[in-house]
Amino acid sequence: EATASRPSLSHEYAGVERSLELLDATCEREGPFDGVLGFSQGAALAALLCMRRRTLFRFAILVAGFVPRDPQWAADFRPEAP
Repeated sequence: EATASRPSLSHEYAGVERSLELLDATCEREGPFDGVLGFSQGAALAALLCMRRRTLFRFAILVAGFVPRDPQWAADFRPEAP
């Protein structure tokens, strides 16, 4: 599919859960960290990580990110989401 190489346009993401688990484990092993910086897809992933673990970082800098189009992950960005 043409959008497979353009994550910001894709409606289905593979490997997000595994990526978040790896980042979480790395932060636990190598941290603590004061903050996180993410650009583009990294900003979207950093936002998901921050929403899952609200006390992991004191701040996040998210540059040129986007709300995921995959409904599974976009749901975390709803205003009523915890």
